[in-house]
Amino acid sequence: MAITNVTFSTIDTNGSYGPKIQPMDDDNGSSRNEFDPVDYPDTARLVTIIGGAIILLGGLFLNSMTIKTIYKTPKLHNVTYLFLVLLNGNDIVFSVWSITFIVITDIYNKWIFGSGFCQAFAFVNGTLLGLELFMLMFITMSRYIKVVHPQYFNIIFTKKSIMGMILFAIIFVTACLLPPLTGMWGEIEYIARKNICSFKDKNDNYHMFLEGITVLLPLTVIIISYVRIYIVVHNQSKTLKRHSLMPNGDTKRPPSNTMLKRKERQLTKTLVALVVTFILSYTPYLVVAGVDKEIQYPILHRIATILLWSNSCWNNVVLVGMNSQFRDYWLAQLKCKDVPADHSPVVKRVSDSTNIPPE
Repeated sequence: MAITNVTFSTIDTNGSYGPKIQPMDDDNGSSRNEFDPVDYPDTARLVTIIGGAIILLGGLFLNSMTIKTIYKTPKLHNVTYLFLVLLNGNDIVFSVWSITFIVITDIYNKWIFGSGFCQAFAFVNGTLLGLELFMLMFITMSRYIKVVHPQYFNIIFTKKSIMGMILFAIIFVTACLLPPLTGMWGEIEYIARKNICSFKDKNDNYHMFLEGITVLLPLTVIIISYVRIYIVVHNQSKTLKRHSLMPNGDTKRPPSNTMLKRKERQLTKTLVALVVTFILSYTPYLVVAGVDKEIQYPILHRIATILLWSNSCWNNVVLVGMNSQFRDYWLAQLKCKDVPADHSPVVKRVSDSTNIPPE
């Protein structure tokens, strides 16, 4: 058991009075600081520094380009893309906050920011991660209402209601993370085996509560919503096929409706891919944390953390790769060109139908 030895002297070498705090002794008898890592391999440090730097730079560029594209393209000024801007903004803040301090900690091979900031770092880190899922949930809710109950879309998604959703998410996630700060439930501390300040699993069920309320709850809403959307779209497709096979004069469906539905389906598939990407990025983190509770393999925890960070880049790759219209806009902004002209009146109708109603 490492114990801090405190001895008192009349005056120290700097001429100041007070206690002299000696470094703690580890199990091998050597002295170490409270924020020095224990058996933390250099391989984990190297992977974190290189991987973190690449993801930070890539994430800043990709997210900034996506925000710029949406801002510069009036046709994208609608509810869905507003939430995507918030998602990208959250990714930028999360990357800068999480990656920067963890990489610096691994460069110095110890936590150098003090105990107070140790608490603040883990708290803010958890808040940003929780907000990521809530943004995905709000995007899913907007798709659900748009596809399943379109008559209520402009009633539900107004400027005030969207601000209320965002405020609710911030307050809700923050409230869930407050117990460790107050000492009521759970604990935040420097974990020497991982060289990081984070929530410590004390077998008091706080971790289970936190994951359930900030991860499983939004994911459940997302999955149920997209299953419902799939059922509705599938039924619509069958109806469309029946109409196209009718022998009378109504063999053709109005092209505008067909195109609108096609664009709605394309956007919905893209948003589903965003959720799948988040799950794939976050699952290794949960699995490693659950299986290796004693942190026997710190390198695995670091790799899982890097995969979690990578989600800030994959969001943009999915948007550009799966949405041809958005890809054209994105590439135009990358080349500093004007937004490509689209003379289709249907695109205007799609955009107008999802615009935030004026107050």
